[in-house]
Amino acid sequence: MNNNIAAVGVTPPAQISPKVRVQLDANQTLMQQLGFTATPTTLYKDTDGNLQNEQGAPSSRC
Repeated sequence: MNNNIAAVGVTPPAQISPKVRVQLDANQTLMQQLGFTATPTTLYKDTDGNLQNEQGAPSSRC
């Protein structure tokens, strides 16, 4: 897998605006506080109504 974003035709911005940086930092803090370590993280309720999460790409059981 190639982790170089430019190699897939996407040019990253030279700088991130202060407004976007604040939102990214807030999102990262929230994810850390909730104990989530992967993106995407999907939250859902199971058949008993309990909150569950799936971190990373959904598995075939979803």
